[in-house]
Amino acid sequence: MPKIRGSSLAVFSCFLLTFRSVLYPTRSATEIWTFQVAYTMIEPMEAIDYKALVEENTHILWQMDEKGVLVYVSPNIEKFLGFPRERVIGRDIPPFIPPERQKAYRSFLHSLTKHFPRPFHLTTDMAHHADGTPLLTEVSGLPFFGPEGLRGYRGTGRILSIRREYQTFDSSQEAAIRSDILFKTVVNTLPIRIFWKDHRFRYLGANRLFLEDIGIPSEEKLIGKDDYTLLKSETADVCRRGDLKVMHTGQGLFAKEEKVYRADGREIIVSMYKVPLKNAKGEITGIVGAYVDITRLKESERMLQESRFRLKEAQDLAKLGCWDLDLRNEEMEWSEEMMRMFGYPPRKSITGFDLFLEHLSPTDRTRLKERIAEAIQKKESFLETTCEFIRKRGERGWLHLRAQIVYDYEEAAFWIKGTVQDISQTVELRRKVEEKRALLDHQNRLLQMGRLLENIAHQWKQPLAQINVLLLEMEMAFEQDGFDQKSFTAFFERIENLTHYMGETIENFQKYLSPKTALEVFDPRETVEKALAILQDPLQKKRILVETEWQESISIVGSSKDLLHVLLVILNNAIDVLTARNTCHPKITLRFTQRTKEENCECFLEIADNGGGIDPKIAEHIFDPYFTTKFDSKGRGVGLYMARMIVENRMQGTLELIDMKTSTFLLTFRGIR
Repeated sequence: MPKIRGSSLAVFSCFLLTFRSVLYPTRSATEIWTFQVAYTMIEPMEAIDYKALVEENTHILWQMDEKGVLVYVSPNIEKFLGFPRERVIGRDIPPFIPPERQKAYRSFLHSLTKHFPRPFHLTTDMAHHADGTPLLTEVSGLPFFGPEGLRGYRGTGRILSIRREYQTFDSSQEAAIRSDILFKTVVNTLPIRIFWKDHRFRYLGANRLFLEDIGIPSEEKLIGKDDYTLLKSETADVCRRGDLKVMHTGQGLFAKEEKVYRADGREIIVSMYKVPLKNAKGEITGIVGAYVDITRLKESERMLQESRFRLKEAQDLAKLGCWDLDLRNEEMEWSEEMMRMFGYPPRKSITGFDLFLEHLSPTDRTRLKERIAEAIQKKESFLETTCEFIRKRGERGWLHLRAQIVYDYEEAAFWIKGTVQDISQTVELRRKVEEKRALLDHQNRLLQMGRLLENIAHQWKQPLAQINVLLLEMEMAFEQDGFDQKSFTAFFERIENLTHYMGETIENFQKYLSPKTALEVFDPRETVEKALAILQDPLQKKRILVETEWQESISIVGSSKDLLHVLLVILNNAIDVLTARNTCHPKITLRFTQRTKEENCECFLEIADNGGGIDPKIAEHIFDPYFTTKFDSKGRGVGLYMARMIVENRMQGTLELIDMKTSTFLLTFRGIR
């Protein structure tokens, strides 16, 4: 071991004490640096017992050369770590360094000896005792130089988690150790980034989050470097401007928002805090800084402002205002849109429920107060109503009011919050629509009356023509002296049937859409025979054969008059088609069947002709109102439409086309067994 002279030791210890007091003014030198005790007791220097100073100290003194090889270690290393000095001296990696930490230790030595010689202070690392017990160590060191450059490092180390049988610290030293561990734990747990620098803006330490932001794996690789070495130039410029301001003014920066870049290139917004670090004399020796990543907060603020802007726009467009009513003092706050709605310029606030009520019509004012009282009495949470209101300038309008009632834990109502929407335009538009609808209804009734008269005239054409033919026949028979009592009776009965049908036609047209009609049970064969009797003349003149098929005695539920009208519509259409197409051997077939299932009975009437069928394009629309293939003089297109309405609405049956090739219509009725 090289000899250490007294003067060299005093200068060395004095330098250590000064450096430590500058960088860590809050720590007393007796906590860390052993040499302070020796230095203060030098009277004279030759009186110091160097051996006792080194061997009885609670720190381990060490020295290594420029290559990082330990050339000296104090004897108490065996006391604290259990390793003899012979196993430690001459090693570049001491045996008490765990295998998992050897790579990091070698990297740290390489940085100290090859790249950037610098002092390091209170660097904590893992170690292990000779018996395998894990320990936590704290090491400090200073480089020393010769003419040729770096010659090595000298320093001290101590055990933070020392084994009980070797623990010789006094209470103040133990408190300092616990305080230091607590400090490191706190700064690495806080959700903010913390760092500290020396007066040359070089980093002396930082917490875990800061290291993650700048992409540094460990604190050892951070110490001694500045912002321009670690960060992008844009971020480094931002940091340096703040550092210079703090160093030169001695004043801190608080909540300074800056844009910086993380190690991954992502831009973030931070709220920066920096204060000067001073020693016991009040001299600025460095900077302590911290910042909070507020990127998400700023984005949330932006989105909140955007949402508020959109909400305000939506309220303006919808003419929707908000209000809050405190039932304890009847103070009411209006939104800006509500103020504009009532004709007031937007100002800070409008209070008072009475002012709101004054703008309502007297009837709605009383009704609203009663409605609120009723809702509170019934413990209702929501209420909704429409009120007429009067603006400040006297203009009238309509409001749609919605409100939610808030109750306390004793179920007493104390707050109402709600909205009001100006629906004046909607009400006015609705009024105009109702007026136009009433006008259209009136016009529609007139149109229906005109069409009803046209349809009556259409239905009367054939009976009138038949009556005219009968009268001519009567005249000819009378002139030829062939007119007797029997002939007169026959002519009279036929004319009477036709006029009776014409009267029923008017009655059916008046009530064919009536929702209620008295139903009866009747034999449909009688109605069919009556319809054929009415159509006797056109059937005979066109030589149309009518065939009827009956399964058995049938009784259906409905109205014989309604069925007669439906049969005449379908049979007249068949006669027109057979005549227009000059069908050879024209024939119309009527077939009655019934089906009984349990207690239900259904009756079916099929009406078909051999006139060549119906075009599929026409078949899609034959039941549509006012659809016709005839000229105006022969039809209006309401016959089948009205026939279906009669069957479905008044006879509780159905009418449908089931075969286009044979023009087969199927009528379904409810039967009686």
